[in-house]
Amino acid sequence: MHAGNRLAWAALATALALVAREALVGAPKAPTYKNCNARGDLASRYYGDRSLDECICYGDNAGYDCSKKHCPVGRDWHDMSTATDTAHADRTVCSGAGVCDIDTGECACAPGFAGAACDRLACPTGDDGSECSGHGNCMTISEATFQWNGRNLSRPGLVYDESWDAHKITGCVCDHGFQGFNCSEIACPAGDDPKTTATPNQNEVVRMACTADSGSIKFNVQGRETPKISYAATAAQLKGMLQQLPTVHTVTVALSSGEAICGGTEVVTTITFTHQFGNLPPIRVQNVDLALGGDSSNDVLSMITRHTVTCAQCATCTGGVYFTYDDEASGQVANDADANTLKTALEAMTALSTDHDFGSSTSISVTMSAAGLCDAAGAATTTIDLISTAAAASNEFAYGNMHELFLLNSVYDGGTLETVTMDTPQGTKENALCSNHGKCDFNSGTCHCFSTTDATYEQKWASSDGYGATGTLGECGWEKTTAVGCPITYVDESSGRIYSVCNNQGDCLGDNTCNCFDPFFGADCSMRGCPKGLAWFEEATANEVSHTSMVECSGAGWCNYQFGVCTCRAGFEGMACEKLACPTAVNGLTCSGHGVCLSMADLAQKNREVTTPYAYGNADRGQLTAEAWDHDKIYGCYCDGGDARYPYNGPRAHISGSYVNNPAAQGYTGPDCSLRRCPHGDDPVTGELREVQVIPCRLDTGTFTLSWGGSTSSSIAYNAIAATVETEVQSLTSLAATVHFSEGHIACNASFGQQGGMVVEFPTASGDVAPIYVSHNSADAVKSMEFYRHMNYTEVQTVRCIATSGSFTMTFRGETTGAIAYTATPLEVETALELLTTIQDVQVQFHTNNAGSFCNNGLGAGEGARIRFKSELGDVPPLVLSPTLNTEVFETTKGDKELVECSNRGYCDRSIGACSCDYGYWSSDGDGFIGRRGDCSYYTGIEDKYLQDTDYTDYTVPPVF
Repeated sequence: MHAGNRLAWAALATALALVAREALVGAPKAPTYKNCNARGDLASRYYGDRSLDECICYGDNAGYDCSKKHCPVGRDWHDMSTATDTAHADRTVCSGAGVCDIDTGECACAPGFAGAACDRLACPTGDDGSECSGHGNCMTISEATFQWNGRNLSRPGLVYDESWDAHKITGCVCDHGFQGFNCSEIACPAGDDPKTTATPNQNEVVRMACTADSGSIKFNVQGRETPKISYAATAAQLKGMLQQLPTVHTVTVALSSGEAICGGTEVVTTITFTHQFGNLPPIRVQNVDLALGGDSSNDVLSMITRHTVTCAQCATCTGGVYFTYDDEASGQVANDADANTLKTALEAMTALSTDHDFGSSTSISVTMSAAGLCDAAGAATTTIDLISTAAAASNEFAYGNMHELFLLNSVYDGGTLETVTMDTPQGTKENALCSNHGKCDFNSGTCHCFSTTDATYEQKWASSDGYGATGTLGECGWEKTTAVGCPITYVDESSGRIYSVCNNQGDCLGDNTCNCFDPFFGADCSMRGCPKGLAWFEEATANEVSHTSMVECSGAGWCNYQFGVCTCRAGFEGMACEKLACPTAVNGLTCSGHGVCLSMADLAQKNREVTTPYAYGNADRGQLTAEAWDHDKIYGCYCDGGDARYPYNGPRAHISGSYVNNPAAQGYTGPDCSLRRCPHGDDPVTGELREVQVIPCRLDTGTFTLSWGGSTSSSIAYNAIAATVETEVQSLTSLAATVHFSEGHIACNASFGQQGGMVVEFPTASGDVAPIYVSHNSADAVKSMEFYRHMNYTEVQTVRCIATSGSFTMTFRGETTGAIAYTATPLEVETALELLTTIQDVQVQFHTNNAGSFCNNGLGAGEGARIRFKSELGDVPPLVLSPTLNTEVFETTKGDKELVECSNRGYCDRSIGACSCDYGYWSSDGDGFIGRRGDCSYYTGIEDKYLQDTDYTDYTVPPVF
């Protein structure tokens, strides 16, 4: 603390101490803890020769008198990383996205957040305010991963429970026929584009194998489930049951043998979807109660996802093939690999084994027509079946048409790439919106088919049957007249003037279709896709992995396809709605104008508790970990004034974007930085009960002696340093003791206040320690002042510098001092440190071997300048010296004081940032004495505050001068 401030505060402290003593005489006991408001038990704790009452509150009751309530806690939405790619700490009040009302114990959540602890994103709503517009279910990612609907939730074997956002980020899972982030859009029909002729052009095929001779099953297709289907159902009966589902249009059903889908021996049922195109989601079949010979313990039901590999005759084959499944690649499978080798290679892929999306009841079967994958004698065929089995226990599931297996060919015959192909059961026709020949009206779910009548450019499309003829699918797949020219976007019929072909955003191809330039699409290239971002809400794509898909508007907004612009839902922003926005306060300013809006990655760099801040996220997306997917997506307010670890009263503070010399400035807090931060301090009731003695000495010349238990110390100079006094006290008492001075750097000081002097702490002594007496100039011995304090430890760091020339700097919490001479005195070092905005008050004391100079090559191990952090509480980061040569910093005493609002002995008025303290508690200096922190941490022993009757109100801490 600077000298001018010290003198002013010393006078104030002396006056307060005198008032306190007067108030103790004959003052009535205050009813502060009369009954803890019937919400807790009154406990008595010793404090010197007095008894200190404290309330132990019941349940969620809180506060020094149990009159308040705890608010719910959850994972923090926006906080500093505590390790690389580690953030979102648990047990944060209102999850950092709301304000706690301590009178009710309820969180007032910021807009866009919900839940008792503001721990969930609010569910998207429709225009009428209903969740998911009344056309879907709101789920967390964990719930969506656990669920199955065979449509947009189709990975039943995965879990997403441990990730920080598993139970926090919510989204809509829309009902069949609806889409959009809030399910407000009606899906239009989709179908095959008859203009495309790529091969193979096949329909989806699903296979089921069953050996039961009793019981029943249920099919679930895209979230809709059939009634029970008997094991003895015929192909026609199964077809009828499936086509009754609203998610199934038309199928064909064929049996490998017999007339029933299950027949005591294995029957393979082949189902072909003839009017639903593309790669369909997996289908689920439930084993309700199947049995064989009355025994239900047999596995009698499975679904087969079949792939057929064909390798042409290969006389001198070299190389091999690779397989990929769900974005995972196998090792190379040699061209002559046998069935077991191929099976082993597939089973080595985690996506087909330990991390299988469809659970543990999956297996792989490989059969070959030849000895190996390829054969010199002729073409070779290999069948790979991915088998999902419904376990013998009833109500288990089997899944058909799991993810597609892909093949990469690297087989050569005499230097020429050999022909190796693979047929899959997945449909390969398009399932294009309006069959690529119309525009969707999402308000009605209707395709408006493309139609122009100009003689030069004529296009007429209408609803088809899925196979290029007229029909009722409603998807614009029927070419009513043979196209003449490519689609045009506008024709002035009065003049016949063509405005643009393919909207001037694509090439007109020979088949009279447009090949659109990215990001344009549609039959006439008149629609423009919107920017994409990582999906905010999607089911997991692997265990504890989500947010991997790039989707339009990040799934958090509407795309205007006319302009290719996203309209984000409330609370999101960015070109692709990829950012969770910072809150806007009632004054219309982001972060209330009292903070800056930072991403998680940028906030991580504000951590001044470590020399090098922990990174959160990597700019290279390829190196981005699943844990830090939100590094550039979640934004929040970093309020002016830093946080509770930094000084409250000087010498300067960072307020509203600038440094001000205002000792009363506390900074701002709250999700939108609209609230004033109150002082934090150490709870004086917690910690060890330790004896502290303060030895007064106001000499300005001469010597003094200390006496204890009949023994007397050597003469000690009035200007002795703390290390000298500490050595004498330890020798005198034979007890572990530490010594520091309440002010300054010498033992005696005429400006010591009423409670000032040499402060002696006995950290290990139990019970009462006899008082130390001080004598000087033949005057009567003066007894030290004895205190018992519930005290935690103040951080002490020792700097050993053995340099013999030059200067150095010290850095603390990201701020660096000016150059300090190697010969600096304790006062010079202290002044340099206290000029930092990250330090309020330190005390620098030299070892005897420092010989008055900060650096001294005579310093031994563990010796040096001892720096006590009087105002920075808790375990603070180490000082960093530059240059580091010939210096070392080590922690002598780890700080363990709390840093809690109003020291748990008062309540915060957030409108002004001031603590209203309980009776008997005043502002401290952070070091156990009266001070100017305004933190309610100093216990006066005056529990009545000059009371004359029992009608009283709390008082606010003394003003800061």
